[in-house]
Amino acid sequence: GCRTGLYTSPHLIDINERIRLDGKPCPVGKFCTHFWSVWERLESSQSCKKMPRYFQFMTLVALDMFMDPKTSVDIIILETGVGGRLDATNILEKPLVTGITKIGYDHMNVLGDTLTAIAGEKAGIFKKGVPAYTCAGQDPEALKELKKRAAAVPVRDGGLVSLPLLETDPITKRPVELGLEGLHQRENASLALALAHSFLEHRAASTTGKPAPSASSSDSKEPPGIPWAGRQYPLFSPEKLQAALRNTTWPGRCQQLPVPRRRENSGCDARIYVDGAHTRDSCEKATEWFVGEVIKRRKSSNKAIEVGLVFNLSVGRDPVVMLKEVYKKMSEAKIRPRWMISCPFDWDKYTSKSTDPLPSLLKAHNLPTPPPPPRLKEVPTSADKKEPSGPAQGCKPAGGAWQRTILSCWHAICLADNVPCAWAGIPSPTNGNGETPCTLFYKPSAKAAMAALQDQAEQGVADGRIQMTLVTGSLYLAGNMLNAAGFRM
Repeated sequence: GCRTGLYTSPHLIDINERIRLDGKPCPVGKFCTHFWSVWERLESSQSCKKMPRYFQFMTLVALDMFMDPKTSVDIIILETGVGGRLDATNILEKPLVTGITKIGYDHMNVLGDTLTAIAGEKAGIFKKGVPAYTCAGQDPEALKELKKRAAAVPVRDGGLVSLPLLETDPITKRPVELGLEGLHQRENASLALALAHSFLEHRAASTTGKPAPSASSSDSKEPPGIPWAGRQYPLFSPEKLQAALRNTTWPGRCQQLPVPRRRENSGCDARIYVDGAHTRDSCEKATEWFVGEVIKRRKSSNKAIEVGLVFNLSVGRDPVVMLKEVYKKMSEAKIRPRWMISCPFDWDKYTSKSTDPLPSLLKAHNLPTPPPPPRLKEVPTSADKKEPSGPAQGCKPAGGAWQRTILSCWHAICLADNVPCAWAGIPSPTNGNGETPCTLFYKPSAKAAMAALQDQAEQGVADGRIQMTLVTGSLYLAGNMLNAAGFRM
């Protein structure tokens, strides 16, 4: 086996999750040792005029740990933070292999507002003579730019390799069994196979001094192997590969767990379905997964099923874009949430500004103006938060104000479709069809949001209801809600 070092961001609960050794968060003591070692060396350096920013500093801590002889990792996997070209992780002159997952509209204030521009920034990780892969299902506009940039570098093997979808297990002849739920994970799994096999090729060549059998298309003349997604991977053990795909887990992505009960038998069968999706495309995929889970429960149980939504996203992003995807996918399956909760991130304290982003959001998306919410209580603020950009630019909501905007956007989407919706404590006008309204809740923290779900679960005990709540919109929200549920890495 190999000892691995993995660096990802952001963390869900604890900061040491960002740096993993053999798949596990690095020990807190080891993290602190390398944190202060890097800090003290930078502080005493004549060439360091000021400390790097947060992500840059964390990247240095990770690399310092990975390169420490006492850690002794065999391979380092680095995930970029924002984009690629100017990212702190893009300091390796010649990595063994590079890969790009599906590109969506994210960090547009930094990367650009078109898929071409965003893809161009992400392609900055391509290196001359280094293999480059991208996953199945890549948007055509983004794929065109990635191929153009890869050819200009140029990367190895004649250009960027666009991988097919991983669907069928060639051994069992059945759909590939993945530990991660969601159809989009088959795209990611295909990319993971190609990246891992590239490393095995390099290791085999380093050991024997001879070129290793390389991954190839199944109709090539390369050494035979079992074709996974139409490609030969001769260095993989089929049985170990099956086990790896089946046993892979990734907290905060298509993850489900029960709503904690306050005491034994105090709540009905209530679960949260957590996905840190934070772009339009990823919200669509997350909701597709959730809808699939609801449909499965409908088929396997004759009990009444209630559905809810917990949603938040960073200030400056457009909530309507993502909420419309959630609403659309649920409506297609005839799913109507009974409640929607929005709560700030646990660290989120914004100062108040006079600008209210709601009118401009409603106007931009041609949505009706919903009834005003009840007055929300202010919470302590911090004046040093950076001004956001995007649809809510110029607005740093005080505690609850951004959540009011998010909830009002959902209210407007429902109103446009003649679906009843009401703020908690305020009677809802009916739509004439006798539908139960979706109740809107503002909660001041993830812990309070979880308490609200516990309340809902206790109300559902009498008739044995099943309650399923989708938690999405941000990885920060995912981490906060997992923490509130008592989950630990």
